[in-house]
Amino acid sequence: WRDECASFSRLLYKNLGMRFSKEFLYTSGITALLAISILFLDASKYDTADRIWLSLLIGFSILFIPFLINRKAFIFNTSASLMLGGFAALVWISYAFSQTKNFGFSEAVIYTFIALIGLSLTTLEEKSRKNLLAIILIIAVISSLYGFWYFPFHGETRLAGLFLNFQNYRNFFPNAFANFLLLSWPLVFIIAPDKTRLKVVILAILSAALYLTFSRGAWLIFAIQLIGLTIYFRKTLKIFTLRGGATIILTILIITGLLNFRAQNFKNITLNEKLTFKNSESSTSIKERIDFWLGATRLSLDRPLTGHGPMSFRYVYPPLQKTSLAISDHPHNWLLKIASENGIPAVILFTAFLILLLYIVIKKSAHNPKTFLLGLALFGGAFHNMIDYNLNFLTTILAFFIIAGAILAEHKPAEKKTKILNIPAVIIWLILIIMVPILSFVAGSSKIF
Repeated sequence: WRDECASFSRLLYKNLGMRFSKEFLYTSGITALLAISILFLDASKYDTADRIWLSLLIGFSILFIPFLINRKAFIFNTSASLMLGGFAALVWISYAFSQTKNFGFSEAVIYTFIALIGLSLTTLEEKSRKNLLAIILIIAVISSLYGFWYFPFHGETRLAGLFLNFQNYRNFFPNAFANFLLLSWPLVFIIAPDKTRLKVVILAILSAALYLTFSRGAWLIFAIQLIGLTIYFRKTLKIFTLRGGATIILTILIITGLLNFRAQNFKNITLNEKLTFKNSESSTSIKERIDFWLGATRLSLDRPLTGHGPMSFRYVYPPLQKTSLAISDHPHNWLLKIASENGIPAVILFTAFLILLLYIVIKKSAHNPKTFLLGLALFGGAFHNMIDYNLNFLTTILAFFIIAGAILAEHKPAEKKTKILNIPAVIIWLILIIMVPILSFVAGSSKIF
């Protein structure tokens, strides 16, 4: 009897240990954060200064992350660790010299956090990384289905899914939702590679939702992603075409059904209006973006080392503003935003990180379809943010760096080449992990941010 009890106890301990391991707690925490970020979008939009509670909570939680992950994450890919750690450090330096210190603290916290998340995924088990990718895909599907319900019954002319403020439905963000869909849809081929019918249904749902966001930039990037997917899988084009045909038919049925149903109560945007820039909301969008890009370039040259400070664009751009009311929180280009707000060294480090990811994707894609699909998702989202920045939501930027971490995990550099860089990488992250929680605690206690 005692032997049986002892055996049962060992089995129970083993199962509970596996179930409630550090890795399980860590991935559960990220999953919970993704869910919170989509349900509390007012806090998830971290560049809104009066809703900072989630950013402060994240900043304080950074202190506990090293206890839940393998510490080798900081030296798994030392080059990436130095690039991301250096970038996060430069963002904080930029904040220290910011001209608009009342703003930007939350962005500095989030940039540090998501960089840490990207690195930490490199040492997780493959199953854990796949589970996180599946969560991103599930959120995309649920958000699309909610949008299908909301869209026909409300006056908003574009579908935004769950990217809206439940307390104030006028605050909705279809472009951010479109960006999240660009990051999500290629993951279908990773999460459900052998489930043909499920794959067709999910792709049709996401494609229809993407169309109904009426985001021209997202349509363009989606078309490029589809071309890339077709070229990569050209050897299985016959099977691919059959499944693609079924997906297209179902997508068209969903779109036409929703638009016809909505037309009974509201006027719809037509495809011709969007493509020919005839609708009022887009008549000046291209010119304004060009002005923003030129203005951001000038601002980055004004203060090339530290930039004007995180989230400062709205406040330093007006002297360069050419058109009345043509103002934005950012220059609608991720790299120009970093250059103008955080300095040229920061944008160099971050661009180097993106180039490293591209190198891994190109190197591994020849024999690894999974890496290609991850790259298709990541760079689809990245390129969209070069014409329409939407990573000022925790949901989108967290999804981006989860995918980035999954790509980093596909490639481990030779230890001899990077060993000399391990010490500075660890020192940078040690300083950040100690500093950010303290600043977040002080900020939350004093309510000065």
